[in-house]
Amino acid sequence: MLVLAVDDDDDDLDMLRETLSQIDESIVYITARNGLNAIDYLKNDVIAIPDVIFLDINMPLLNGREMLLAIHELPEMSDTKVVMFSTNISPSDRAFFQQHNAACEIKPSSMAKWTDVIRNVIGC
Repeated sequence: MLVLAVDDDDDDLDMLRETLSQIDESIVYITARNGLNAIDYLKNDVIAIPDVIFLDINMPLLNGREMLLAIHELPEMSDTKVVMFSTNISPSDRAFFQQHNAACEIKPSSMAKWTDVIRNVIGC
């Protein structure tokens, strides 16, 4: 399984990486610090299409909403599961993400909660 994590917060990226490695050491984990870098990777440098993209909503340069729309413009990404993450998700955000076939989750505050959320997302 290939996972792309897009977040400008190093602590959140570390928690996600650690959680994924504890769940299954064979998961390949790639990061991008903002949406522009992630889209550039997906358009130009991708070796394999990610199975799951964990995407922070609030980022500089290209936020999660904008990146989600950009992902939908890439036909090869049609089967990729996208999960939006943030510390606060408004009802309008939830409706937008649901309309664009993306799951959304509040960023967990503990390793146990990260594990529960990630297992639910990737089905392990």
